[in-house]
Amino acid sequence: MALSEWDALVRVAVATGLTGLLGVEREVRRKEAGLRTFTLVGIGAALFTVIGPLVAGEGRSDVTRIAAQVVSGIGFIGAAGDDLDGHCRPPAPVPSSLA
Repeated sequence: MALSEWDALVRVAVATGLTGLLGVEREVRRKEAGLRTFTLVGIGAALFTVIGPLVAGEGRSDVTRIAAQVVSGIGFIGAAGDDLDGHCRPPAPVPSSLA
Protein backbone atom coordinates (compact mmCIF):
# COMPACT_ATOMS: atom_id res chain seq x y z
CA MET A 1 0.00 0.00 0.00
CA ALA A 2 1.51 3.28 -1.12
CA LEU A 3 1.55 6.29 1.14
CA SER A 4 0.13 9.45 -0.43
CA GLU A 5 1.49 12.92 0.19
CA TRP A 6 -1.70 13.82 2.06
CA ASP A 7 -1.30 10.84 4.42
CA ALA A 8 2.32 11.81 5.01
CA LEU A 9 1.33 15.39 5.86
CA VAL A 10 -1.37 14.21 8.27
CA ARG A 11 1.05 11.83 10.01
CA VAL A 12 3.67 14.55 10.48
CA ALA A 13 0.99 16.94 11.76
CA VAL A 14 -0.28 14.37 14.26
CA ALA A 15 3.28 13.67 15.44
CA THR A 16 3.86 17.41 15.82
CA GLY A 17 0.70 17.85 17.85
CA LEU A 18 1.27 14.89 20.15
CA THR A 19 4.92 15.63 20.84
CA GLY A 20 3.99 19.27 21.31
CA LEU A 21 1.52 18.23 24.01
CA LEU A 22 4.24 16.24 25.74
CA GLY A 23 6.56 19.23 25.51
CA VAL A 24 3.97 21.60 26.95
CA GLU A 25 3.42 19.24 29.87
CA ARG A 26 7.15 19.24 30.56
CA GLU A 27 7.29 23.04 30.29
CA VAL A 28 4.51 23.34 32.85
CA ARG A 29 6.44 21.06 35.21
CA ARG A 30 9.63 23.05 34.49
CA LYS A 31 11.62 20.05 33.24
CA GLU A 32 14.80 20.39 31.19
CA ALA A 33 13.51 19.21 27.83
CA GLY A 34 10.38 21.06 26.85
CA LEU A 35 8.26 22.09 23.93
CA ARG A 36 11.02 22.78 21.41
CA THR A 37 13.00 19.63 22.16
CA PHE A 38 10.08 17.24 22.05
CA THR A 39 8.50 18.85 19.00
CA LEU A 40 11.74 18.84 17.00
CA VAL A 41 12.51 15.22 17.85
CA GLY A 42 8.92 14.22 17.01
CA ILE A 43 8.93 16.04 13.68
CA GLY A 44 12.31 14.60 12.77
CA ALA A 45 11.27 11.05 13.60
CA ALA A 46 7.98 11.44 11.73
CA LEU A 47 9.68 12.88 8.66
CA PHE A 48 12.26 10.10 8.49
CA THR A 49 9.55 7.48 8.89
CA VAL A 50 7.22 9.06 6.32
CA ILE A 51 9.81 10.00 3.70
CA GLY A 52 11.00 6.39 3.38
CA PRO A 53 7.88 5.01 1.69
CA LEU A 54 7.47 8.17 -0.41
CA VAL A 55 11.00 7.97 -1.76
CA ALA A 56 11.22 4.21 -2.11
CA GLY A 57 7.90 3.76 -3.85
CA GLU A 58 5.89 0.58 -3.71
CA GLY A 59 7.78 -2.67 -3.21
CA ARG A 60 11.22 -1.27 -3.96
CA SER A 61 12.88 -1.58 -0.59
CA ASP A 62 12.45 -2.34 3.08
CA VAL A 63 11.12 0.88 4.62
CA THR A 64 11.39 -0.49 8.16
CA ARG A 65 15.13 0.16 7.97
CA ILE A 66 14.47 3.89 8.23
CA ALA A 67 12.38 3.42 11.38
CA ALA A 68 15.22 1.34 12.84
CA GLN A 69 17.64 4.20 12.21
CA VAL A 70 15.32 6.59 14.06
CA VAL A 71 15.53 4.28 17.07
CA SER A 72 19.32 4.27 16.75
CA GLY A 73 19.33 8.07 16.65
CA ILE A 74 17.34 8.27 19.86
CA GLY A 75 19.92 5.89 21.33
CA PHE A 76 22.66 8.34 20.43
CA ILE A 77 20.72 11.07 22.18
CA GLY A 78 20.61 8.75 25.19
CA ALA A 79 24.36 8.36 25.00
CA ALA A 80 24.63 12.10 25.54
CA GLY A 81 23.79 11.35 29.17
CA ASP A 82 27.29 9.98 29.59
CA ASP A 83 30.12 12.31 30.48
CA LEU A 84 33.34 12.20 28.51
CA ASP A 85 34.96 10.08 31.20
CA GLY A 86 32.16 7.51 30.96
CA HIS A 87 30.26 8.39 34.12
CA CYS A 88 26.53 8.74 33.71
CA ARG A 89 24.93 11.84 35.16
CA PRO A 90 22.42 10.83 37.83
CA PRO A 91 18.96 11.19 36.33
CA ALA A 92 19.73 11.89 32.65
CA PRO A 93 16.21 13.28 32.23
CA VAL A 94 16.31 14.46 28.63
CA PRO A 95 17.42 11.25 26.88
CA SER A 96 15.30 8.97 29.02
CA SER A 97 12.17 11.05 28.47
CA LEU A 98 12.72 11.16 24.70
CA ALA A 99 13.23 7.43 24.44
